[in-house]
Parts: sequence; C-alpha cells; structure tokens
Amino acid sequence: MDSENKWVHSSNFWVDLLRDKILSTEINRDQGRAFFLHLADLGFFESMDEELWLLKSDESVKTPEALKKFIEKRLAEAAQTEKGFVLDYFLSGAARTPNAVAEDTEKQSASESSRKKKTSGDSDKNLPAKSSDPSTLQIVKKYGRQIQSFMDLEQDMVGRLIGKHTTKSDARRIFNFVLGKMKVKAEPRPWEQLSRRRHK
Repeated sequence: MDSENKWVHSSNFWVDLLRDKILSTEINRDQGRAFFLHLADLGFFESMDEELWLLKSDESVKTPEALKKFIEKRLAEAAQTEKGFVLDYFLSGAARTPNAVAEDTEKQSASESSRKKKTSGDSDKNLPAKSSDPSTLQIVKKYGRQIQSFMDLEQDMVGRLIGKHTTKSDARRIFNFVLGKMKVKAEPRPWEQLSRRRHK
C-alpha cells in the first residue's frame, strides 16, 4: 500500500465516520467506540500510537467515498465469518434475522448448557419437600431457565468479544446493543423484579 493511500486518523475520526456514514443510527458514541475497537481486533485497524489508528488495506483507497465503500465491503465480508457474528446488527439496514446471534451462541455452548442442566436437576433432588415461601419458589422455578439461558448467552458472547483492544466493558456494550436488536429486554432482570416484590 503506497504511503499516499494510507488512512491514519484518531479513533474519534473513525468512530464518527462509522456512526455517520455506515452504522445504524441507533448507535450512541460509547457503542460506536466499542464497535470500532472490536473492528480493530478483527484486523480492520492497526494502532500506531495511543491516539492514531491505521486502516489496514492492500487496495488503493484515495477518496472519502472510496473509503466508505471499502469499509462497507470489508464489513460485509467479515459478517460472514465466525468472528464477525455481531457485525450485521450494527450495520444500517442489516438483513440478518434477529435470532442469528442467539443461534450461533447456543450451538457453541450446547454441551456446557446440557451439563449445567444435569447438575441443576441433581441439585433439585436435594431440595426440602416444603418451602417456607412457596410463592417465591414458584417464581424462581418459572424464571429459572429463562435467567440461566440469558446468563449463558451473556457470558458466552462477552467472552467471544473480548480481545486485545476490546475490554470487558466494551464487550458488554456490544452485547447490550445486540440484545436490544434481538428484542429481548435485559433490564429489569427477573431476579431484580423478584427482589423488589419481596421487599414491598
């Protein structure tokens, strides 16, 4: 890549470009920065120092319009890979089905979830025959599987997103945005609702 074609800018420049030209309008600045750092982990950008980032490309990218098209092309290609499993949710007009991320995650964690369910079932055998608070026990049973499923999804996805540049906090921002696109409410969580009811 010729030096005249290098795109080296601050992280703020790249975040603004992504949010203004490429990503969904629903994305706030913190989410945009987390997404940018995730792209760096995917090989889109290389850190030159604490503030400057180089867009990695072997192609000639000389104009702002060519830059936009190049990034869109790279995103479309990366979205088809295993590591790019959240990209479509951030793109403007993404066509991927809302359950795609959940399905990908469930496939990878199926064996672990099965083990946890078996362990939970064995533990239930040791529960007392009667509970001092049967209504609470019923609520816990009702939401137990749903809560565990959500927690497994969060743990698995956040773990997959953490990288050299993407911190755990960044990964959680990405997860929460994707969760919203999947139309699943993360707040208030069932156990938080239960806690409030018990203290009334």
